[in-house]
Formats: sequence, C-alpha cells, structure tokens
Amino acid sequence: MNFDYFYGRDSESFRFIRLPVVLIEDEIYKDLSIEAKVLYSMYLSRSSLSYKNNWIDENGRVYIYFTVEDTTQQLACSMGTAVKLIKELEEIGLIEKKRQGQGKPTKIYVKNFISIFRNGNSKLTRNENQDLQKVKAKNVKFEKSRISKTESLNFQKLQPNYIENNKIDKSYIDFSKETKKGSFLNVILSDEEERLLEEKIPNINDYIERLSAYMQSTGKTYKDHASTIMSWYLKDKKEGKFKSEKAYTGDPSDYESEWNLNN
Repeated sequence: MNFDYFYGRDSESFRFIRLPVVLIEDEIYKDLSIEAKVLYSMYLSRSSLSYKNNWIDENGRVYIYFTVEDTTQQLACSMGTAVKLIKELEEIGLIEKKRQGQGKPTKIYVKNFISIFRNGNSKLTRNENQDLQKVKAKNVKFEKSRISKTESLNFQKLQPNYIENNKIDKSYIDFSKETKKGSFLNVILSDEEERLLEEKIPNINDYIERLSAYMQSTGKTYKDHASTIMSWYLKDKKEGKFKSEKAYTGDPSDYESEWNLNN
C-alpha cells in the first residue's frame, strides 16, 4: 500500500487513543501485556466521555460501561482473549468492577495509573508485589498456550472506527452516535469529534455551515467530515482567511466566494 505523508499539522486532525508513556516505560507496568495497555487506554478515553455525561457515583468517582463483547469488537480478538485482558487489568489494580445485578451491565471504575507515584512514593507493598508476580506468571502461561496468531490482537487490522468507538449497552446512551449537523443536516460528527474540534477551532459552527453548504451545492462528499473541517481551518489559518464574522444566510454562494471553497 502506498500511504501518503503527513503535511504540516495534518496529524492533529485525527482521533487517537491515549496510551500513557508511563505504562510503557515504568518498571511497575513492565509485565502488563501491550494488549492490556491498549485496552486500558480505551478505558481512559471512555472515562472522559462518562464524565461529560455525568456518569459519576455518589462518591464523585467516574465509571464506564465496557462489556466483554465491546472488547472483542474493539480489539478484534476472541472472547477468551478479551476476558484475559480484562482480568489482567483487574489483577494489577488498574480497574475495579462493580456488578449491579441481573440484567444490568457491570460498572467499571478506571483507576488512576499515576496515583501510586504521588508524594514520591512508588514502592509497592508486599501484597501489591505479589499481585504483579501473579500477573506476570499468568502472562507467561497465556503466551505458551495461546490458541493462534489470528486470535491475538492484530494492530494491522484495527479499523479507524474501532478507535474511540463508544457503542455501549443499548439501554444506555450511545456517546458515539453520529449526529447530522449544519443547515442541510449533512455534516456528520460524533460528540467526541465535535468536542475536539471545539477545542481547536473557536468558530467551529461557521466551519460546519461551510461544509454543509458546500456539499449541498456541489454534491461533493467527504469520507471524514471532522478531518475535512480541521484541514480547512488549518489552511485558512495559514493563509489568513478568517472572515467568519459574517453570519450565514443560507445561500451556499456566500461561502463559495468568502471561503474560496473550490481551492
């Protein structure tokens, strides 16, 4: 496959999972499998969305819903592998599960990976050290008995929509449900994409209207509306084309002339 290069700040227009460097570099987490670290990173991303939706218990702790089935879909792995990865995170103490009764999904509390380093104290207690040794032993055993390479986590086969895909139990809110925006309801953005764009683009609504009007008037389509908006913003910023103070009138020609959309 012939991939193109990144130009300028193109790489900033995509969504990424957050994998803390300390999970890779610190001795405490050295025996945690890379697959488990990736899963924990997905939990972190889900936690930020849970906070946004006020999924907080009576003690102020954020919780998430992330089923075994979610894990198999997100990581393209078998059910057995998913159970093993979740157990790995639970045993080392990075997550805590709380069952809610029959028919209800299990709450998962994602623990703060950096909290043990506070006050300069990163030494493990005897029990914590024993837990780490158990995780290490199980990892070795698992690697020896691994069913097949096709059931292991295959990063080459991970699809973009797996990353920060927040589909959860249907009885709960689906954070990643894409909504149609713009005057012509043809700009598709997830809540997370819109949040990230709002952080970088102060006049995000103007860009949404710009894209909506342009696609409606020309019939042109884009695979990723979030990255399209970001690329337009970066181009306008570079060329000094910030004329968004003019209110959108509903006429696509306003944007064709003002934003030079055909370039």
